[in-house]
Amino acid sequence: MPSNPQLQSVTIFNATMAGDFSAVSAMLSANPSLVRSRDEDERTALHWASSNGKSDLVTLLLERGAEVDAVDDAGWTSLMIATSSGHTDCVELVVRAGGESDVLKEHAHYVASKNRLDIARILLNPPTDQKKANVNATDSSGQTPLHRAASRGYDKMVEILLDNGAASDKEDKQGNTALHLACEEGHGSTAVLLIGRGCSLDWKNKDEKTPLELADRAVKTFVQRSVV
Repeated sequence: MPSNPQLQSVTIFNATMAGDFSAVSAMLSANPSLVRSRDEDERTALHWASSNGKSDLVTLLLERGAEVDAVDDAGWTSLMIATSSGHTDCVELVVRAGGESDVLKEHAHYVASKNRLDIARILLNPPTDQKKANVNATDSSGQTPLHRAASRGYDKMVEILLDNGAASDKEDKQGNTALHLACEEGHGSTAVLLIGRGCSLDWKNKDEKTPLELADRAVKTFVQRSVV
């Protein structure tokens, strides 16, 4: 085992990235403080295990005292990284260990855009007593996760968001609701779903356009026949 602390720190990060459980376990047994050591990007081994979907290492590191909400130099926690990487098992492990599930205020849009259904369920209904994620968070365009999911035609994600309190007629900075975007992008089934959950066909955006006025003929016909 190297005696240089900096070399030890680099080694544990490499071993974690490689998924070498035995090596990481041995290093932590020899020097327990490594669990809180940082690399040049201020990332801990838990960040790297979460990034690479190594749930066995996430469990080990948490058991050895990893700082669950440590942030790297970009302000990312392990939960943020696991969420953006789509590693559901790691997300649940970190949340159960006390990771702040309100991360969705930062990354709900990514979860919705990538259709990460299981991760959305965990963050919106954390298995412990943490604060629920903010389902109505807005990005720089004023769009919510519901806007993102609707614009991509992710019906199941739309349902999950609505079931967890998403505001159905919230406008973005252009005055568009999720229904406007579903119609504009050609997602007829998503549009019908949103209408069934209370979205208004009469809502006008800043260009004075209703959702159906943004739809092509096929979507407009499909929606009109479906909601009559």
